[in-house]
Amino acid sequence: MDKVFLIGGSKSWSKRIDEFVTKDIPRSAQIAVVATAAVNDPNPKYDQYTYFEVLKKQYQKLGFAKFDLVNIEKKSDSNKPSIIKQLNRADVIYLGGGDTRFLLNCLVKTRAASTIKEQVRKGKLIIGNSAGAMVLGEKVPIEIERSKKKEFELWPGLNVLSKLFILAHVNRWNRQRQFRRLADSNPILVGLGLPEYSIAKISDKRITIYCLKSTRLKKTFSKKHIR
Repeated sequence: MDKVFLIGGSKSWSKRIDEFVTKDIPRSAQIAVVATAAVNDPNPKYDQYTYFEVLKKQYQKLGFAKFDLVNIEKKSDSNKPSIIKQLNRADVIYLGGGDTRFLLNCLVKTRAASTIKEQVRKGKLIIGNSAGAMVLGEKVPIEIERSKKKEFELWPGLNVLSKLFILAHVNRWNRQRQFRRLADSNPILVGLGLPEYSIAKISDKRITIYCLKSTRLKKTFSKKHIR
């Protein structure tokens, strides 16, 4: 494995995050964008095409020119030869944010999921943002409603990153408590809680966390984030 970047999400698009995760990527790279998590976004003005265009615009400002929208809107799409071809020819695979459960259901146990896992093993870079980061774990925290209360339970993930579960936006209300509960009740897994505007870099089985604060990107490592 070369590198995987996991982004903890953000309230708005962050140029500094984009600059950081792409600084070592050749500008000639082909970028495949899986914006599936935005297909089921509750905001009717925000869909996978909007997500793709916003990301494309931001990355074009950084000097990139080659983009593919990997158009997965349902699980059967994830087994199409055309989708697998897009993923195989990409130099970078970007999994975007949105509805974690919808993204997971569209990818789990499909040819697309197997292809993503194989491409990472071959050393291709993968970037997961929010929901796109969370589904890469062996287990995925999925928010459910139980007894009129919302809480997370762990579902099988894509297992690109084994023995790991990731919870993005962990700084939001109630998520820190939920993260600790999941980590304590699943001791065989490493829990990775990512606040907004944070990045986890996974390379050679090492995890380094960077938090974006003020105008500088500071490297941090804390047991609060990694068990």
